[in-house]
Amino acid sequence: MRIRLNRVAAAAGATAVLCAGSGILAPAAAADDTRKNRVLIVMLDFQDRTHANPGASKANYADRYFGAEDSLKSYYDHVSRGQIDFVPAVSEKVIGPFTLPMSGARCQARDIRKTTQALLEAKGFKNGEDYDSLSMVTPRIACRWSGLATLGGNVSWIQSPSGSTNQGVLVHEFGHNQGYPHQRGILCKDGNLTNCGKGKGLMSPDGQRQRPLRAQRHTTHPQRLAERVRAPAGQELRNVHPAAPLREAGRGARPGSPPRQGQGPP
Repeated sequence: MRIRLNRVAAAAGATAVLCAGSGILAPAAAADDTRKNRVLIVMLDFQDRTHANPGASKANYADRYFGAEDSLKSYYDHVSRGQIDFVPAVSEKVIGPFTLPMSGARCQARDIRKTTQALLEAKGFKNGEDYDSLSMVTPRIACRWSGLATLGGNVSWIQSPSGSTNQGVLVHEFGHNQGYPHQRGILCKDGNLTNCGKGKGLMSPDGQRQRPLRAQRHTTHPQRLAERVRAPAGQELRNVHPAAPLREAGRGARPGSPPRQGQGPP
């Protein structure tokens, strides 16, 4: 699905608690229940488009993927109660930038992936052995999405026009990798599960403006914490998220809206 940049209001994120269901979170994971996912972040440049400040961008990406707060890692650690742990595949956390022999004036997502994977193999990185997920971060290119991911796969493309990214883009696209398609949210007024209507959820195709995650009433679907829904190989879901912090409006109960780490359900 393609969505125009100017029609999307904000970043949305993927989460393992997307749908209305039980009001309980999954129990905290024992150490041997944690599923570690080694993410290889690759900064990419093009012959005609490059990162303006590679050092600052590299630091931003490392923090947004693996930081202690407001990151891909911190979000999934909380909503899965420690069952999903995104960790760096390399000690430097981010590699690159590497300049691909192509122009950014065309939208060539598959060629970007193939060229990047060939480059990584030449450098000795093997999918499954050295990393579990590949996330390619680029400056603005001609694609109309700001995030793209394989559904039930392990590849994501992230556009970073300003040289930085945000939690909402990452958790949404990695949600597709976890197997979650685009899905509308449900808003329950004042936490009343008998008074619910359509809302914009974290996997909504158009996203929403949100404030920092905080404790609030919410519902979860605990069985989805362990599900790995798979789609045909190569299927991709596109979504667009202009740079903005992952936020929650805080109006009523919003399924898939967990409290900030360290705070339990009300």
